[in-house]
Amino acid sequence: MYDDSVAVVQLSDGSLVKVLPGIPTARGVAVADALGRIFVTSSPNQLVIIDSASLTEISRVTTGNSPDGVAWDPVDQIVGVTDQGDGAVSLIANAGSGVRTQVPIGTETGNVVHDASRGRFWVTVVNTVPPDQLVAIDPVAATVTTRIDLPGCSGARWSRARSILSSIASILERTRSPQRRSELPPTFSLSTPATIGYTWPPRAVP
Repeated sequence: MYDDSVAVVQLSDGSLVKVLPGIPTARGVAVADALGRIFVTSSPNQLVIIDSASLTEISRVTTGNSPDGVAWDPVDQIVGVTDQGDGAVSLIANAGSGVRTQVPIGTETGNVVHDASRGRFWVTVVNTVPPDQLVAIDPVAATVTTRIDLPGCSGARWSRARSILSSIASILERTRSPQRRSELPPTFSLSTPATIGYTWPPRAVP
């Protein structure tokens, strides 16, 4: 992040494949495998789009202030970027090259994941008045559909939020089929698409 660059590493042996310089404060990275694109957030207000085959930069598009997390919606071809400085999320159509719609949701925003089974972006949000929240956004309608309070989770954009998002993303994957629902850990419950229960600290989810 502080080297103003993106390093591409071969996972099989840890070797360095390429370094792409001139990308200040690269924070969030999302890969669109089928599209052959890599999306990287960069300060002060940019999304860098990289060709995953040639590892060359394709373009840079404008986001909100201090972009942080980024996620990819392969169905609707929308890139979701958390504009931390604006307390909002930018939804960028046409795989990052289309119209940008900003959705204000709090004071600061941090991490974001895409829930393919429900067609939602889940975003961690810091509010002016506690508690912080986990917020679901409909990427097509550009509206908030769910707000879940995170009592005791101060500064939700940071490490605790990463644990919560990782656990919830894993759980949501399990709810796609009845066969996998039996794998849900007892510390979590998901009764409807709009209701999520959790305990802190979350139990590790394999």
